[in-house]
Amino acid sequence: DYRGYKSLTPLIKKLKVQHEDRARTSPALNYLNKKYTLALDIYGIKSLSLNEEARKLERKRLEGLELELENNLLKAQGKPLLKNLEELQEQKEQEKEERKDQKKSGGEDDYLLNESEQLMDDFITLSHENRYEW
Repeated sequence: DYRGYKSLTPLIKKLKVQHEDRARTSPALNYLNKKYTLALDIYGIKSLSLNEEARKLERKRLEGLELELENNLLKAQGKPLLKNLEELQEQKEQEKEERKDQKKSGGEDDYLLNESEQLMDDFITLSHENRYEW
């Protein structure tokens, strides 16, 4: 005896709205979106200048954009700002060692995992509210 399930389309629409609301106000998700856009821009570069000065200027510009992204996130989190990208690399190495010592992965800075958890929580709540059964 086969019973079909109700369509998930109404739930998906509500989940999308809730996610987009969070994404608009979340410094972490804004950071990830901007970092992704910057990566696309970098990967989209089809040629490099043969002029060494021009390459240095472009590299400095891109590093400045990355530093600005990182500092915007740190500022939103109430953390001290970075002076340069080397500080960021040192910070990441230190956090990696701390996680290794504590034998855990990810952490509170795993923004995608946190958003996935929130989406799953929203899905469970909405499915109960709308009497979905599986």
